[in-house]
Amino acid sequence: MHFNKKKISIYLCIFLFIIFFLIFIAKEISPINICCNHNNKEEEKEDTPYLKGDSFINEYNKNLKQNLSKINSFDFIKKLAVLGLKNFIKGWKKTQIESYCNIFIADPELFMVEVLKGKLKTASTPLIYGTIDFISEQIKKNISLTIHRIKDSSKNDLSVKTRENLLPSKIDQIVMIEFFNKDDIHFFIKDYNDTQGDGYCFFHALDESLKQQIPKWRDKIILDDVTSVLN
Repeated sequence: MHFNKKKISIYLCIFLFIIFFLIFIAKEISPINICCNHNNKEEEKEDTPYLKGDSFINEYNKNLKQNLSKINSFDFIKKLAVLGLKNFIKGWKKTQIESYCNIFIADPELFMVEVLKGKLKTASTPLIYGTIDFISEQIKKNISLTIHRIKDSSKNDLSVKTRENLLPSKIDQIVMIEFFNKDDIHFFIKDYNDTQGDGYCFFHALDESLKQQIPKWRDKIILDDVTSVLN
């Protein structure tokens, strides 16, 4: 019996030693984990699109120069896509627009190469916002666009408005537009086939919707900047 008590005492000591050893190890490791997590956050921060703005500008300029002859021959709609893309990248980097960074984080697709080659297949969220803000500045009116999205028999709306503080918010200076998007690909005004399925359906829908309220809105758009590089 005495032997058993002694044995139990030994086991208990070993058990307590293991517990204290684990606590000691945990205390020693936790700062390393915190440090590692901190470093990971720093790495994530370095990878944010906002901090990658310069590389995107360089990529834009490179692709622009490679496709200058094509871009010069683009029609109005394709040039509008280029200017919308350019406006988003420029606003995102040069004026440090936080909302643009958030938009890109949510939908990190610029379709840069496709836009500059004139081979767009659909419009991404950054392209939509960049275009809306560009047109708003050109026509001196705020735009409030509602896109009714239809996907898998469900419906939800995307509200796109001229960037806050870009223009004075006057009721009589707001252009209200709404159209539809099917399966995150095709944009149309009322009927699925009322816009061309050429990859630029968003721009066709926007163009026709604006014409209904501002018949000569195209005349207000300056296209000269379409082939200039970003600095």
